[in-house]
Amino acid sequence: MRRPDGYRNKNWLRLCKKACTAFLFLLLSGGLGCSSAANPNLPKTAKVEGVVRYQGSPLPPGTITFHPQGVTGNPASGQISDEGRFQLSTYGRHDGAVVGNHKVTVTVTPLMDGSTPDPPVALPKQYANADQTPLEVEVVSGKTNQIEIDLTDKI
Repeated sequence: MRRPDGYRNKNWLRLCKKACTAFLFLLLSGGLGCSSAANPNLPKTAKVEGVVRYQGSPLPPGTITFHPQGVTGNPASGQISDEGRFQLSTYGRHDGAVVGNHKVTVTVTPLMDGSTPDPPVALPKQYANADQTPLEVEVVSGKTNQIEIDLTDKI
């Protein structure tokens, strides 16, 4: 049985109208994209940036993580640049860390080409374990926290 030519076009138009309506509803209700408003149910964060040095020199690329102590909240982490600099993110890009005390872990990651930093860096394993790290910092509300971390072989 053959359908009239206009039949397919009408169904296509109906489908497009429904899809566009659903998309607009999601967009206007905040279901798509990112919202700039912070969720009031999440713990308050404060911006954190700084530098990590190992034996006086900037640490090669790696990861730094702040683990909240005594407060509820997600850990904050950031990538360490070639210059040893970092900015932390918890719930959004560079939003910092949860306000309060934190244990800090630091790891050096292999380079993308599989090579090792020159000179090679082998941090003591305690720096990579939140239960063993000697590094502790406090994140304070209402300001950008400037953190300097100096790592040594003597823990």
